[in-house]
Amino acid sequence: ETCGGFLTLYDLTEAEPELTGGISGVTVNWYSDAAATQPISDPTFYISSGMDEIVYARTFDGNCESDIIQAVDLIVFPAPYATNLIVPSTACVGEPIPVSVDILGGTPPYSGNFFVEGQVVETFSNFPGGTYTFSFILDTPNIYEYSDLDFPIIQDANGCSNWVDIVTPYAIEVFSAPTANPVGPFTICANGLENLI
Repeated sequence: ETCGGFLTLYDLTEAEPELTGGISGVTVNWYSDAAATQPISDPTFYISSGMDEIVYARTFDGNCESDIIQAVDLIVFPAPYATNLIVPSTACVGEPIPVSVDILGGTPPYSGNFFVEGQVVETFSNFPGGTYTFSFILDTPNIYEYSDLDFPIIQDANGCSNWVDIVTPYAIEVFSAPTANPVGPFTICANGLENLI
């Protein structure tokens, strides 16, 4: 079993103790076909299509291969994914910055963390899927480009994980909060004009 993707990597040798019964000196020869005519050259680095498939194994004692060809199911769990990340392009220091992201695929519930420049700004767990929203605060004026924001790895119930899918790069510009004019006090006259006292 492994987590899916476009291509999936397996180490087939992880199944060998079960296939050999733990008998010393017995090895496993791996094949991609049921007739055992197409050997798998490197069973420690077997790349599949990312979908469930079957490979075949025959035990070998150093002299003879077994007559029995064992089918081994390679099960691929679909990976979760997150998309439609929505973050505003501007914010003010100390004000909540709203974030929205759709978390789908894989096997719920989901868990993960959202980071900004290496610092966790949100942690979630047991999320059933759908649109996840939260907000965070940045205390320093700056332009935080998408490369500065460490996007979350979403993990599902099978332990499969994936990054948020960012289609369009963006930046959040965080401005300093304005300060009140220190001159004053002010008063408003009946004619609506401001006068200093």
